[in-house]
Amino acid sequence: MTSERAHTGNWINFPWRRLVNFRRNFLLTHPYFSLWWLETTCCVIALGGLLGIVALIHTHEGKPLPQWQFGLTVNAIIAIFTLVIKGAAGLVLAEGISHLKWVSISGRPQSLSTFVAHDNASRGPYGSFELLWKNQYYPRKTIYALPFISSFGALLTILLLLLDPFSQQIIRNSECEVRVPNNSTIARTNVYSEIGREIVTGQRSSNLAVVPVNVRRAVNNGMFASQQPEPAYACDTGNCTFSRHYSTLGYCSSCKDASSEMRIIEYQEEYTTTTDLMFLNFSLALGESNVTLSRAQMIPGRGQQPDLISRTSSSLFTGTDIVMIRYDNTSTPYNPRRNTKGYRCNIVPCVKTFTAKVANGRLEESLVEESRGEFNLVSRDYNRTNVMDRTNVMAFSKADLDCLQTPDQRDILKRPGYHFDDTTRWLPYNVSFRNGSEEAPLYAPTFDANLRASGSPCATAPGNTHPDLCSGNDTTRKAFEAVPAKCIYTMYTDSIVSLQTNLFDKIFSGEVLSSPREEVPGFNGSETLMAIWNAGSGNGTLEDLQGMMSSMTNSLTTHIRQNGWEGFKTPATGEMYRITTCVHVRWAWMAYAGALVFLTLIFFFSMAVYARTNQSSSASVFQDFKSSLLPVLFHGFDGDSLKQLKHVSISNRQIELEKETEDIWISAVPTLDGSKISMITK
Repeated sequence: MTSERAHTGNWINFPWRRLVNFRRNFLLTHPYFSLWWLETTCCVIALGGLLGIVALIHTHEGKPLPQWQFGLTVNAIIAIFTLVIKGAAGLVLAEGISHLKWVSISGRPQSLSTFVAHDNASRGPYGSFELLWKNQYYPRKTIYALPFISSFGALLTILLLLLDPFSQQIIRNSECEVRVPNNSTIARTNVYSEIGREIVTGQRSSNLAVVPVNVRRAVNNGMFASQQPEPAYACDTGNCTFSRHYSTLGYCSSCKDASSEMRIIEYQEEYTTTTDLMFLNFSLALGESNVTLSRAQMIPGRGQQPDLISRTSSSLFTGTDIVMIRYDNTSTPYNPRRNTKGYRCNIVPCVKTFTAKVANGRLEESLVEESRGEFNLVSRDYNRTNVMDRTNVMAFSKADLDCLQTPDQRDILKRPGYHFDDTTRWLPYNVSFRNGSEEAPLYAPTFDANLRASGSPCATAPGNTHPDLCSGNDTTRKAFEAVPAKCIYTMYTDSIVSLQTNLFDKIFSGEVLSSPREEVPGFNGSETLMAIWNAGSGNGTLEDLQGMMSSMTNSLTTHIRQNGWEGFKTPATGEMYRITTCVHVRWAWMAYAGALVFLTLIFFFSMAVYARTNQSSSASVFQDFKSSLLPVLFHGFDGDSLKQLKHVSISNRQIELEKETEDIWISAVPTLDGSKISMITK
């Protein structure tokens, strides 16, 4: 049992014995490494502490503050690494400066005060300041490297004091946005068809369709409300980004100044048997007719005169055209020809492309593009059983080619006869939907090619030359699926005609009359035209009119994108962020710690090389004295020097001893009792 235990103990101790023997043999064969192994290790530790800080801040840069146990923070870990650097670098500097004090007296005589200054410098910053002042950098017109090296170490010792506050400046905590897993959404639609109830008398409808109340409300909000409605969006954190462009059906408007197109005719008309009035007619063409504002230059009595006249002309393909002529009698100097302005506006279905962001709970949507044309008229072509339904419902449709994923999809479109190039985004498209959803759409056949010149490509060559795409005049499913449903935008003509006939044509037609000679001068007109009259600055500028029209169509677009067809109004998705505190790295402050560590390595290398070179040529070698007190105790002054210092040694006051060191020069000399410090006559 005893032998087994002894055997086990030997097995355990065997690796340690080998390690101890290896260390002893290595130090014996490498004496210089044995002199500096601790300082070398500290250099590695200091460099490791620096790399630790770099790794820490690089890992957490731009990221939220980590939630560690015990409330530890990034700055706390940096402080720990800083403490490691200060401890390791401080030891290297202290031992290096201490070793140089012995090297300084081994080669040439040196002032005892300088020897003491080196010793004090190894103890801290105060002594380092003293050494910088005490060192003789150019004695007897001879340059020695030692005072420069020791002063370099003293300077680094002083700079080491600033490492703590400077390292705490590396990290600055700032507010930032951090991505969260959930997505934000904002309303949009690919398909829109919304009409109100029809007025039916017997078996026939007396009108196409009544505009739904909520559609009228959207138009009125755009014209009368001071704050426009926002599209529905979901952003739980209150900070979201929709950086990818998203498109939706809607309405667009445009206005231009047509004053230069006006025809002005002056004529005279009998007012009374004795009085004639001069009139001015201002006319603008609207389709095949004219819109005319007629004003008398002066009315002797009370009466009304038109200050604004507005007329519309609607077409399924071109939208609603509005012509307005406005007279402004407030401008000076009075000149009816210059004071009268003409405008043309157009309201038309379109596809709008946006980007958006939500900041602090507020939506900011930016318009990127408006695509007003490029629609094709297609048919849903199915029979309804209800007498209130039409048997052939048509729609405007267009395709977004930027939505296509592969070149093969574009090639399939070109084969039946669609014409476009690589820069084309919006393509008039002969496909709509009967029902279904974006994932499983039920496509509608194309309309008769005779209706429009751009009718079904399958009805004419070269469509019929591709049997995989066209079956007679019908489109095959392969051709239908060339463009995904999510890339097709369709607005049904029921909604378009209903808006044009029963809303736009009515609210934008009429006059605003003024009564300048009444007891209380004022204006009279419909609510809509009065809103246009007073829009913006109230001066009737093009910007005022365009602002009003844009506000109205934007509000209508918001309604459309929130009330599209179910299954075809997949909302656009964005990235959701939460506001938190993030780590911001100021690398300039990190440079201080890095420079200090590398300069310490340079000092250690310079000191070690200089000491070895000096001691190799010196008779008295102090290999490992450094900061230890033992060399002073065992290798102090020789006997002759002690006798000369007898009158000094009787003092017990340090300040008196320091005064004596100024005039005492010493050098290390070999004796039979080993190296001793000997006084040298100056």
